[in-house]
Amino acid sequence: MGRNALWFLSVLIPVAVHGSFDTSGVYFNGDFNRFLDDPLTVLTTKANVSAGQCASSCLSNSECYSVNYRQENGTCELHAPSSPGGTSPSCLMGWHHYSRENFTRLENPCARGVCGRSGSCSYACQGDVLVPSCACGANADPTHCDSYAVATENNKRFRLFWWWEAGASWPSGYTDVLQDDYGTCTPDQAVCLSRLPSGLTESEQELLAIDGQGTKYIWAFDPNNNIAHAVWTTLTERTEYAYNVLRDQNNWVPYWNSGSTNYGTYAQDSFMYRDQNGIKSLMLDDDQCDCYTTLQMGHSLCSGGTSSGRDNILGPDNIYDPGCNYPEPGKSLYLYFRDDDDCLVNDCAPGTLCVDGINTYTCV
Repeated sequence: MGRNALWFLSVLIPVAVHGSFDTSGVYFNGDFNRFLDDPLTVLTTKANVSAGQCASSCLSNSECYSVNYRQENGTCELHAPSSPGGTSPSCLMGWHHYSRENFTRLENPCARGVCGRSGSCSYACQGDVLVPSCACGANADPTHCDSYAVATENNKRFRLFWWWEAGASWPSGYTDVLQDDYGTCTPDQAVCLSRLPSGLTESEQELLAIDGQGTKYIWAFDPNNNIAHAVWTTLTERTEYAYNVLRDQNNWVPYWNSGSTNYGTYAQDSFMYRDQNGIKSLMLDDDQCDCYTTLQMGHSLCSGGTSSGRDNILGPDNIYDPGCNYPEPGKSLYLYFRDDDDCLVNDCAPGTLCVDGINTYTCV
């Protein structure tokens, strides 16, 4: 880079960057004053301060019109008079120069809590604004760590609402496989026994299930199919269906799958959601007993009781059941509902984050 090019960079107003810094970045001090027609005068130097504290120090000093700030070690220089101004189209790493009128750019976007309670936040420059990004847990949406994870299957987007991680324990005091209101679980929990959120339309909704074997099924809810409708009312309202109420009824099978299936042979036309040994549990299968199920969560169910030797063993079963398998805590299951991305079109200001909701979004 030539001498003139270096001077050009030195008078721009770049934005602060957080992270790993290039120590060869632009540094405005006495060594560089000879390149300026209007040289900078250092009023004072501060150590171990934040970008906001550096800006505040300048704003409280009537002689200060610009600062140098190095995010890496918190070093701040206050200057008088103002350096030549302008706006920066990009970020300069290392030391950064700010004129007094542009101190708003020193704001740390992570201070707004954009990643929620359960995530860590970092930020980087995009153009001339600071844009935050979040590091979240496995069951969280990577754009906002208090939101549940999303998955795209069959070119459709789904959001997690119910999960059981392999090896988890039944939550103390729980009596229902659908005990949690939607949104009350934190993504870092190993178990979330949540119902579907309110505000969904049955005829527009789909259910994605993914088990620990990597098998994936998608069902389309249908108000005119009595088994599909029963699963819907159970997942939304906890409507109970005892033994023999919905046996050998309408067949409701996934319309899409990735992995093994046997529901072409064993119709999924029977459903129960009822109490067994003090635990409300559910099962979708061919005959209301443990074999050849697709959805089974909570306690083993067979007719009006349970299978022999399966008392009080709680968890999910795999969605592909090639024989007579049972719910167990060592298995994993994740359930998702259809949730299009409401942030695809939004009016959030530059430097803010769009957080997708249920048929809405918020800017943080």
